[in-house]
Formats: sequence, C-alpha cells, structure tokens
Amino acid sequence: MFRALVSGIALVVTSAAATTRAPAAFSLVLESTPTGWAARCDSGCRWHELSFNCERACGAIVDANGVVTLATPQLDQAAFRFIVERTAAEVRATARTGTAWKTLSWGCQLDRCRARVDGYGVSLIAGTR
Repeated sequence: MFRALVSGIALVVTSAAATTRAPAAFSLVLESTPTGWAARCDSGCRWHELSFNCERACGAIVDANGVVTLATPQLDQAAFRFIVERTAAEVRATARTGTAWKTLSWGCQLDRCRARVDGYGVSLIAGTR
C-alpha cells in the first residue's frame, strides 16, 4: 500500500494481485412462467429439473444447488450464482459468482419466456419472444 499527502489531499493506492477465475462450466435453460420460474440444468449443477411458484415477476436466485426466492438466504458454496428478475418487457440476470458476465438481459414479452444461460452469456430459445 502506498500513502501520500499531496496539498492536503490523502492519496491511498492499494496494490493487490489480480485473481481472475475462469467461469464455472454450466449450462441451463431458465424459463419465466406466468406463476414463477422453471429451470433445467444440462451440466454443471447438482440438480436436473425444478420449478417454483411465486407472485408474478418475483426475483430468484439461481445457482449450482438450485433455484430459490430472493427471500431465501444462500449461505452454501456454489460454483456459480446469479439473481434473475422479470419485468414487463425483459428478464435481467445479475451475476454473484462463477460467470464471465456481470449482467445479462433479454427481451421477454410473453408469459412464458425461455433462454439458455451459461458462464459466458445467454441465448434465446426460438419461439419465446
């Protein structure tokens, strides 16, 4: 750490080794439904298929261990984790760990909207716009 006082202004520079982790190897299909969320994990998860009901457009936490509501605390370790939220026009994902992306969003104006999400990004599945 380097500290200096220049014209009464404190300058602090911290040097740390940059640690960059490769994204987790996972691939899943995430579906926003009229009554909640459904998902199918094809690789990189401890689960295969799941769904849950909640009030329309509720947020969810998706990770290697499952999918839960935002109200459920996630204390366990996971290779990847992100939060998804639905608006009237799109789904937005915000990474917490294990991805190369920080945020993703995709257009979603139908009640049922599906997309494939992995550690590098998102691709829409035909017929879900």
